[in-house]
Amino acid sequence: MTALRPKDVEGFLAEPGEHVACALIYGPEQGLARERCQRLAKAVAEDLSDPWRVTSLSEQDGADAATLADEAASQSFLGGRRVVLLRAQGAGTGQAVSAMLQAVDAGSFQPAALVIVEAGDLKKSSALRKACEASKRAVAIPCYPEGVVETRAAIRHQCSEEGLSLSADAVEFLTMALGADRGLLRQEVAKLILYKGPKGVRTPGDDEITAEDVRACLADAPLEDSFAVSSLALSGRPDALSQALADA
Repeated sequence: MTALRPKDVEGFLAEPGEHVACALIYGPEQGLARERCQRLAKAVAEDLSDPWRVTSLSEQDGADAATLADEAASQSFLGGRRVVLLRAQGAGTGQAVSAMLQAVDAGSFQPAALVIVEAGDLKKSSALRKACEASKRAVAIPCYPEGVVETRAAIRHQCSEEGLSLSADAVEFLTMALGADRGLLRQEVAKLILYKGPKGVRTPGDDEITAEDVRACLADAPLEDSFAVSSLALSGRPDALSQALADA
């Protein structure tokens, strides 16, 4: 397969299909890459804390072709498809993944797990990217900074998983305060969900996040923190600056 088209990414993350042996999720937007890795893993194994279904390999183990193949071939003790998570940094990972996919495409190796590889911004010449884009049993998903529409959709999706909706003002406030950093955005939305109360313990009928909720949960908006720190630094007030840095 080649790199997935943007319109096909959401469908794949929800239902990757048994035929896919490896998914490479990479790009300069690391928060988005991490989020997509977790969503894909949950689509296969549901509970990411289940040691029988989910295995995380170190960079060293992931670069060892034999170790990677063993983990990919291992069956779950209690049934269900397994997930092997790997964060790639060095060239060794590309060689190990390439060797596994060549065996998969040749029909000499049948993995029992979905191998999910998270990586940074990869060039077209990267061995890891070339291996996944060339294999019939792999997909490559690039992650680049998204626009406002995609960012707002991500916020609403995360809240909907806990039965929460957001007012238009709340979404606007979040995107203005936090920008498009998906890692930061996901953390702050998680705080909002805890603030409102997770599904099952929330007050009945209190299922909409308002702009007031966002202001209360974010405490000091990042922009306000930055202004306070810079102002105190320029005015030469070290005691107040120390407190402002702690608040930020």
